[in-house]
Amino acid sequence: MNLILAFVLASSANNVPRSRETQIRHGVYTSADLGFSFTPPSGLRDLTAAVNQAGGGSPANGRSRFEVLLWMASGPDDTAPDWLSLGIETYRRGRDRDSSDDLTASFITNYAVAGGMATERKVVRLSGLDFAMTRVERKEPPLTKYAVVYTTVRKEKFLSFWFSGNTREGAEKIAQSINSVRFGNLGHRDFSAARR
Repeated sequence: MNLILAFVLASSANNVPRSRETQIRHGVYTSADLGFSFTPPSGLRDLTAAVNQAGGGSPANGRSRFEVLLWMASGPDDTAPDWLSLGIETYRRGRDRDSSDDLTASFITNYAVAGGMATERKVVRLSGLDFAMTRVERKEPPLTKYAVVYTTVRKEKFLSFWFSGNTREGAEKIAQSINSVRFGNLGHRDFSAARR
């Protein structure tokens, strides 16, 4: 993991243009395509372009598993006690699945995002939408990594927000930024309506 993260940090994020539909401006991330905004906590580096340049969510066979919308980290050493990271990813909603049970499918997606052992699962309402929220612990000896993952379905895609750290307190602290998420018509700055 350290080698990959070091490669990502060494890559120039400016070499890959960010889609005009997805961007960070004035500290706020927006996705016009999915109609939401999110304010990440300060102190993290935006490594999205470098992660996507390095292959992002695409396996070797070239078929996309997931799309990395945002990937941020506090630094290159993921073994540092104060290391933190966050991400926003989308996964295609299977057409053969029953879309009437988005929450159950979202909890399954949370496991795909973070792996590890779930220590808590619950449904939370954010900006008018129901999210499956899972707290996770994953052993990476000698460390235990902690994560909080939120997933909902938006425009036929699973939309996942994950927050991780090498301490439970660190992961929980940056996970509080999920409360900044807003859904709506971004062109008109109307984040009050949560529409699919």
